[in-house]
Amino acid sequence: MGCSSTYKVTDYPSKEKFYEDINNSIGNRDFNVVTDDSSFTGFRGSEIKNDSLYAVTRIIEKKETISSGDIKEIKYFGKAYEEPSADIWLKNGEELRAENLMNLPGSKLQFTNIKINSGYIPTDKVKEINYKTRLKTTLIGIPMGFVCGGLIGGYMGSQGWIFNVKNGGNPPLQFDAASSIAEGFFFGAIIGTVVGPIIGYITGWNTVFQFKP
Repeated sequence: MGCSSTYKVTDYPSKEKFYEDINNSIGNRDFNVVTDDSSFTGFRGSEIKNDSLYAVTRIIEKKETISSGDIKEIKYFGKAYEEPSADIWLKNGEELRAENLMNLPGSKLQFTNIKINSGYIPTDKVKEINYKTRLKTTLIGIPMGFVCGGLIGGYMGSQGWIFNVKNGGNPPLQFDAASSIAEGFFFGAIIGTVVGPIIGYITGWNTVFQFKP
């Protein structure tokens, strides 16, 4: 819980290096911008240059369905497991930015068409830029789930809870603490290995760039 990385401008040898790191991070993803008096979501194509944040913002339009035969080219960007988005060029020359792409029967493509705006904000007005990713916490959740689930299962085994459940209603058996702990750890680790990455995906990893630490 609370997984995050925070980078302050004072952590870098120069603000130019700080900006370079930010540009490399936000190039192909959505991110949040917090300014002195507002906040908004930035979009792919945003960058910092000349002490200004060139912010591309999006206005979600509506769902559309087009025929695959009308499409000249599709260029996917972002990471499919985080941000499935694409630029779509139609044969009539129109360019679309799309999200939530879905192939339909009859060679049809359904997607959410979005409108793009852009503008410049001086970096001295920006408090922070942040975004959330999920791959890192999903992967971390596997060993964390294994260990935590195993320890919880082992503890339950040591207290006889698993033993009592297994032998409930049967003639009394002699409690073997060692085997019960091992059994509890085994089953707990299996459950934890499944649940851990799920929790990790839901939690996500928040990356924060602070302009005004």
